[in-house]
Amino acid sequence: GFYIEHHYTGDTFAIEKSELNHIIFVEKGSITVNSVEKENLKVDEHHFIFCYKEFTYEITANSETKILISYFTKTGATCDLGTLFKLYKNSYKNIEYDFKALPFTEALESWMQLANKFINDDISCAYMHSSLHESMFVVFRFYYSPKELLQMLYNLFSKEFSFRTLIENNRPKAKNLNHLAELCGYDIHTFNIIFRKYYSNITPYNWMQEERSKE
Repeated sequence: GFYIEHHYTGDTFAIEKSELNHIIFVEKGSITVNSVEKENLKVDEHHFIFCYKEFTYEITANSETKILISYFTKTGATCDLGTLFKLYKNSYKNIEYDFKALPFTEALESWMQLANKFINDDISCAYMHSSLHESMFVVFRFYYSPKELLQMLYNLFSKEFSFRTLIENNRPKAKNLNHLAELCGYDIHTFNIIFRKYYSNITPYNWMQEERSKE
């Protein structure tokens, strides 16, 4: 989901270690962030940062500040993350991680106007939040470079983006088991071997059927 916060100069707050990842968009003012990743990171107006769920982030408002916060367990659009995961595995596995802010693009500004409209109008529909979440990752994918995205989401890919996450994100658009393996970047034989390491009590086919029945 999403929410908006307003802070005055000197206000302090924290994004605590939890089951949720967060993205903080600074729409007005600036903040200083302290975490195990970096001390005294200044995030200026019209920039955003990714806060990984395993860390705590202590934040201070440097001025009158407005921030939009996204929080989530699963990452976004399924059509995008499979490609990023392949890039991580094949090209960017040794990428040098640097916890830093990224600037807003024109497309992100447009997306944020819509997000602000829905939130300010108090539209609490779960489908609205879900569609905003998906479209946020679409904007990331098409208006930021793969290297920028992999640096920003480095902790997801290096620590969290397990086989489970990969198949859960790609399963909704898979036509069948072979298609799911292809979307995840594997041939079907390798896919089945890895699947058995994570799911010892169910076959890949039956897992797909169960997930579809839940929907």
